[in-house]
Amino acid sequence: MLRDWKALGSLALDHDIVSNAFVNASSNANLLLHTAVSEAGLIYGGGYSGGTLACRFNHCSYTSENEDMEATNIFGGSTEFYLRPASYSASNYNKVVWFKLPYMMEYVDIVAQTGYFRTVYPAFTSEELLLNRAEAYVMLKEYDKAAADLTTWMQNMTKSTKVLTPQVVSDFYNKAKYCYSDGAGIESALKKHLNPAFEIDDEGSIQENMLQCVLGFRRLETIHFGLRWFDVKRYGIEIPRRQMNAQGRPVLKTDVLTKDDPRRAIQIPLRVRDAGLEANPR
Repeated sequence: MLRDWKALGSLALDHDIVSNAFVNASSNANLLLHTAVSEAGLIYGGGYSGGTLACRFNHCSYTSENEDMEATNIFGGSTEFYLRPASYSASNYNKVVWFKLPYMMEYVDIVAQTGYFRTVYPAFTSEELLLNRAEAYVMLKEYDKAAADLTTWMQNMTKSTKVLTPQVVSDFYNKAKYCYSDGAGIESALKKHLNPAFEIDDEGSIQENMLQCVLGFRRLETIHFGLRWFDVKRYGIEIPRRQMNAQGRPVLKTDVLTKDDPRRAIQIPLRVRDAGLEANPR
């Protein structure tokens, strides 16, 4: 039921080829596919596609190298992925992406070449289900079952033959640094401080380390899909807004989205507020 990452990695590293294979309806991993009016296929495509703003606010190399795709992980580095991330850098853009979302055009006027940008989005996948089950096992403290699911996901997406156990996971994550633990509170690292509204064991515990692994794998699995936001909300992960220098490194913290920040709540629609319902605070 899992995606054939080895087959995807054998394809030419071309956005159209890989992304269309990723959302192929014949893949058992794609349990539910949606089409959407979206520029995601351009933004998370190659080179300068998507324009200045899309490149400026994309997934940059600093984040990739220190937090997810190109960071040293429990399975090794980015060379372990069957499908390597694509990296683009120039004077006016810097981004590292996986070719997951295709770019399609719905033409309204074929002569004038006008219409709507579209993409196909895998809204429900076997891999996400597997990681959701791993998280449930961690919360139940059935760590061996969680480790088995994490191993299955890891060995399918990467070339790693390592077998994860609760102890192997704890040994690795206890040595990893937390994000924003430097004096300025801006440096990235592999794991984040977790502040959920529900109870979990202390930092450094087997449960917390297993959750770090689950959330790290979920971040890789769902990157470019917008699902990271639900993990950020669920676990009260605090996110600073950082000013980056010309070398692409953070130099200044300008704001922080704290765990109880009212901006975490999605605003009530305007027409509902117009009908008299009080707006969420900002």
